[in-house]
Amino acid sequence: DIRRHVPAIRAAEVEGHPCAIYSNAGDVATALTHARNGADCVVMQGSDAGGHTHHRASIFALLPETRSTLDAHGYGSVMVVAAGGVSDGRGLAAALTLGADAVVMGTRLAAATESVYSSTQKMALV
Repeated sequence: DIRRHVPAIRAAEVEGHPCAIYSNAGDVATALTHARNGADCVVMQGSDAGGHTHHRASIFALLPETRSTLDAHGYGSVMVVAAGGVSDGRGLAAALTLGADAVVMGTRLAAATESVYSSTQKMALV
């Protein structure tokens, strides 16, 4: 529940340098609750995410409903970021088409040279 944190975050803002409040949701109802409670961005995490998931629906099923619900309730300015299941340009294009403002790719990049993962962890991924 982000409600208890929002006032302190907003109080810490410096004029001309606002803080953005990001929240994580795995279903549309939670995304709407976060928007109502002051989130500037909702990171929607689908069941296809590689880490901690909400075990609900694929991100590609969640995106259109989330965007439509936020818009319908007056939260069209709240950004929606897709997390999980996006690993290439096709997934990025699909996510943007379905209502995401951006995507987060984690596992896809974990084995990259620049990654802080250990060589053992990287080898397990590839």
